[in-house]
Amino acid sequence: MGEWQDISTAPKDGTRILTWGRLHADLDGGEAPFITISTHDVYGWYAPDFGGHEPALWQPLPPPPNTGKGEGV
Repeated sequence: MGEWQDISTAPKDGTRILTWGRLHADLDGGEAPFITISTHDVYGWYAPDFGGHEPALWQPLPPPPNTGKGEGV
């Protein structure tokens, strides 16, 4: 996998990427870290498991594994 890069350098054309950020979700008032697959559209960053969010870092997704059964899994 690649190195984490600042989110300002991420593609904003709908490409799925791996993102890292923080959510106000833990019980003691701090910010819980998260890693998820995100895309950017006209409304901003989106991830199916978090909805709209503001990631801080990103990197390209790794290629899918070669299972010997065609492309990916």
